[in-house]
Amino acid sequence: MVPVGDDNTSRRIQPVVTYALIALNVLFFFVELMGGDAFIETWAFIPSRFLANPGGDIIRWSGRIREFSYENLQ
Repeated sequence: MVPVGDDNTSRRIQPVVTYALIALNVLFFFVELMGGDAFIETWAFIPSRFLANPGGDIIRWSGRIREFSYENLQ
């Protein structure tokens, strides 16, 4: 039998971790919108590029992580 509900009226805590995850997702959504195509080309997983060189992008990404700044988004 599957329970329909739960009665924990004595426990009233806020889901802080859930709220933090939602806030991070919204933040990165707006960062992606501001970055445009350059942001997507840098951070997206593109299967054809991966299949052409399965280990090569890891080295290239390490340099891009250092180069990335919020100035590039403006």
